[in-house]
Amino acid sequence: MFDFGDGAGEGGFGTDTVRDFDPGAGDVLRFLNVIDVDSGSSGADLDDLLSTISGVEDNGRDVTIEFDGGGVVVLAGFGTGGIDSAGDLLNEIGQASVEVA
Repeated sequence: MFDFGDGAGEGGFGTDTVRDFDPGAGDVLRFLNVIDVDSGSSGADLDDLLSTISGVEDNGRDVTIEFDGGGVVVLAGFGTGGIDSAGDLLNEIGQASVEVA
């Protein structure tokens, strides 16, 4: 389990590098309190998280995910050279490997 979040909302959790992420081994990226949710909402979900991703770069070695609030997650050694969007990333790692709370 790899946790990201500081309660600042909107991806404001700094820069984190994950060196051994393996969704096939059950690893999960968990984003806690990184999304501001409107009052009356039932809470943040995966679509909310995806909407805060401002960029995804795959250099063939690492995947860098940038969020609107300045937060960055680097998945070291996870690059394939073909992950160019949040949708590509989700397809590669699978929904079960991402939690939003």
